Amino acid sequence: MLRKLIASIRSSTRTTTFRVALAFAGLFAGFAVLLLGFLYATTVGRLGIQADQTARREMSDLGVIWSTQGIQGLNMEVIQRAARAEDTLYVLVRPNGTVLSGNIDAAPLDLSQVNRPDAKLPLDPQAVIANAFTYERVDEETGRLVKRRARGLFLAGPDGYGLFVARDLGPGVEAADQVARVIWLGGAGVLGFALIGGFLAARQAAGRVDE
Repeated sequence: MLRKLIASIRSSTRTTTFRVALAFAGLFAGFAVLLLGFLYATTVGRLGIQADQTARREMSDLGVIWSTQGIQGLNMEVIQRAARAEDTLYVLVRPNGTVLSGNIDAAPLDLSQVNRPDAKLPLDPQAVIANAFTYERVDEETGRLVKRRARGLFLAGPDGYGLFVARDLGPGVEAADQVARVIWLGGAGVLGFALIGGFLAARQAAGRVDE
């Protein structure tokens, strides 16, 4: 019985009807992948580029203040910017890793893995470490904690301090993720339906030939 069933399945999958259904399923799957790529390039990709550009501008400005005014001047500037910032994130950490100032709880990277520059060398604002991360913030509409995604840069100073500047990617990323999930689920459903429908149609055609 099992051998007959396996033989029937094999013969059905070799028919032109099943192959046509499989080809259409493959075309739809390819279209879904292209659509997802376009969606991410126009939303997540664009938001990521803008976030990187904003973080680099902020880091460049703060790096000048760090070099000219020292850690005290930098600390005062971080406090002022963090107080009025909405989607830009700042963290200034002490040499022991604790937070000196900023508007998030900690720098979202393993500080023990960061190579500290030589204390004899001047600060180099270009020697940054890029990092993408997820953090929690209070939603202004609901008042609840929500997870948000952001991208930022970390700069280690020769004095042992470290500065992290990041940019929130905004709610558009979450919307893009939801659309992507819908496309994946819809694509999987259509692919499965096409395979099952093609198999049943192939069996029916094979049955008519046998008759």
